[in-house]
Amino acid sequence: RDHDVTADGSARVLTIDSGDVRINCFEPDGTDMRGTIVVGEYDPWLSTFGSGFGVFASRVSKRTLVVWRWMNETAEQDLRYSYLDEDCNLLVSNEVIWSDDYVEFFDAQIDDVGRAMVAYGRGPTHTATIDADGTLTHTEISFDISATYGTHVAMNPSTGAGLVASQGHSGDVIYYQRFDEDFNW
Repeated sequence: RDHDVTADGSARVLTIDSGDVRINCFEPDGTDMRGTIVVGEYDPWLSTFGSGFGVFASRVSKRTLVVWRWMNETAEQDLRYSYLDEDCNLLVSNEVIWSDDYVEFFDAQIDDVGRAMVAYGRGPTHTATIDADGTLTHTEISFDISATYGTHVAMNPSTGAGLVASQGHSGDVIYYQRFDEDFNW
């Protein structure tokens, strides 16, 4: 479903199968570090949606964030994440970021030390910050422009500062809000 690569060429490959969200971590030479690691769960009904799973690896610290949309056939929905250290040990598993909200598209970025910003726009633009040990530290509505599909995060990996951008719909005006290295707006 997704992959990311660190500065030394290590790779993180995200797959899903029979309700399990899985990751494999590869050394720069292609050696699988730990085999397949189950990092969470999803309802197999969701597997028909391609936009629901993402992996984000820190280029320097090699810490890894996995984010996915969890939804079942009765339309209960969460945005969930798992977090792994540089050796692909699971630190946080199947944690809920937001619950009971429709999440079709999301974005995330992770800095060089492993701190992350996650965002999705559906009506308000929602953001969450995750610290370098994988702890969800803060969630909020950053701004409300009746966003639907155009939410993105950009981050300077060495400082952690960046911006969150959203638009009402394709072709509409893009709004953004900047955050500093401490995730203050």
